[in-house]
Amino acid sequence: MGRGTYGHGAEGIDHAVARTVFQALDGTARTAILELALPAP
Repeated sequence: MGRGTYGHGAEGIDHAVARTVFQALDGTARTAILELALPAP
């Protein structure tokens, strides 16, 4: 169970909210979040 459900239900809502908040941030905050969220190369 749980496979193939990415983007549906509560998880999908969480992604939509996160996307909206992310888009609302200014460039500096967005870059900082990306640096925290993505592993260093």
